[in-house]
Amino acid sequence: MEIKATGKPHKEPELLAGAPKPLIPDGSYLAVCKRYDFSIIAKSKKLYLHFKIKENPHIKSSKYKGYAGTELFQAFNLPISGPVESGRKYYKTWVWLNNFQTPSRNASLSPKKFIGKTFIIKTRTCEPKFNGKNTHKSLNYSIIDCLLEVVK
Repeated sequence: MEIKATGKPHKEPELLAGAPKPLIPDGSYLAVCKRYDFSIIAKSKKLYLHFKIKENPHIKSSKYKGYAGTELFQAFNLPISGPVESGRKYYKTWVWLNNFQTPSRNASLSPKKFIGKTFIIKTRTCEPKFNGKNTHKSLNYSIIDCLLEVVK
């Protein structure tokens, strides 16, 4: 099929399905922070910390085994401009990682502080909505709800 948008024929772009987001049982896992990125959607800025689950020899339940290598993210809403206020989830998480030492005014709250560190994470299932209604469970996926502990 050809599309004529400007009077010139254009080939219809091929739209390919992406890989589904991972879905694992809600619970606690051992994971290492591998990278971060930012996005701006509409009037919202987000920071994403990306983690890779590691095998945890201390887990006894088989329900939580076999997910090593799964990559999940934790999302943080940030202001479009200006400082990150102390009430924001990212600020609180950063201070937690900094041994509860609050930063001085205008100090950097770089996400690089998380990279390479291993954490015990808590996951939860995200159930997206479409047109205000729940979608089919096949579209559910896992996200990191919070960081529970830094593993030394």
